[in-house]
Amino acid sequence: MGFSPKSYLSLRKALEEGFESKEALHKILKKERAGEKLTDIEQGQLNMVNDMFGYKEVQLYENRLFYAAGKYPELDDMLSAGKYLDDDVLTSMFNRKIDSVIDDFAARADALKGRKNPNDQAMVLVDELLEDDVIELLKDRKSLNDIIRPLDHNGVDPQGKLDVLTDALEQIQYRGDLSPEYLAHNLRGMKAHVNTLPQAQKTHRKKSGLSEDIEFWDEEYQYDYGMGSRDKGTIDILSDATYDNVAKEGKYTPVDLPVDTTYTTSEGFMPVANPRQQGDFSELDAAAQRIREIEAEAATAPDMMRQVYSDPESYAKGETVLEKTGAEMDAIMAEVERLKKKKIGGIIKKAGGGFMGRPLYDD
Repeated sequence: MGFSPKSYLSLRKALEEGFESKEALHKILKKERAGEKLTDIEQGQLNMVNDMFGYKEVQLYENRLFYAAGKYPELDDMLSAGKYLDDDVLTSMFNRKIDSVIDDFAARADALKGRKNPNDQAMVLVDELLEDDVIELLKDRKSLNDIIRPLDHNGVDPQGKLDVLTDALEQIQYRGDLSPEYLAHNLRGMKAHVNTLPQAQKTHRKKSGLSEDIEFWDEEYQYDYGMGSRDKGTIDILSDATYDNVAKEGKYTPVDLPVDTTYTTSEGFMPVANPRQQGDFSELDAAAQRIREIEAEAATAPDMMRQVYSDPESYAKGETVLEKTGAEMDAIMAEVERLKKKKIGGIIKKAGGGFMGRPLYDD
C-alpha cells in the first residue's frame, strides 16, 4: 500500500482528538526507541494502528515525532535510557542550540569582510540561516514539544525566542544594502534581544509548533509548483511561526551600524563604522546570564513549598525565594530596558553605573 497524505492526516487528527490514544502510541514508540520489548497489549495496540491507518503512515508519524533525535545528546540519552523527559533540561538544551546557531553565523558573517562581492555573500548567508538552519530548528522544536507534551503548552521554547529570531531575519533578508558588517552586528543584537525578551513576549500565547498544533506538517501536501525554488512548506512554517508567536513588544528592529564621528580627512568629516562598537552587546549578554540564574533559583521554590509535611518551614522558605527572585527579576528587567533605550544604532551608549558598574567600552 502506498503512502496516503489523507490517511496520515486522519491518523494525526484521530490521535489529537483522543489524548489517551496519543499518549499510548507515544509511549509505545518511545519504548521501541529505547529498545524495550513491548507487552502483548502494546504490540496489539500498535498493530491496530498500523491496520487502521497504514504502516507507512505510522512510520512517517514516528519519524516526525523523533525528528530532533540524533541531534541533541541530552535528548538522545533520555530516549535511549527510556527515562522521563525533563522539559526543563530540554528547554535549556534548545536555548543553547539557538545561541550556538546565531554565534556560528555571526562568525561566518565576520569572515566575509574583505572578500569579493561580500554583500552578495552576506545575502546568501542570511538565506541559508533562515531557510535551512531556522527551518530545522522550527521542526526540531515541534518534535521536542510532541515528545515531551509539556503541560505549560509553550514547550521547549516558552518565550518564543526562535519566532522572534525568525521575524528579525525576515526583516533583513531582502535588504538591498546587506553587508557582512551589518549582518554580524544585527545577529549579535538578535542574540542579546532574544535572551532579554520583555514580559509581553514571554506571556504571549503561542500557537504554532506546539504539541497541539496538528497543522504544522501539513504544508508539504499543499506544494504549489508555481512558487519557485522556495517551496510553500517553507513559507508557511516561517510565516506561521512569526504571525502567531511574536507579540509586537517582542519584535527586534534591525539597526544600522554606529558611526565614528571623530574621523576626519583633509577633505573634512567622513563617517565610518566604529570598530570598537560593532557587535558589542556584552551588557545585555551579562543581563541574560543573570536572568537565567534568577530563573534557576526561582525554580527551586515549588519543591520547597510541597514539602510541608517533612519540613513545616519549607513553605515559608519557598515564599521567601519567590519574593527575593521576583524582586531581583524586576530589577534586572528594568536594567535591561534602560540598556536597550540607551543604545545608539543597537549599541549601548558609554555610561557608568548600572548593574555592571562600569562603561561598556573604554576610551
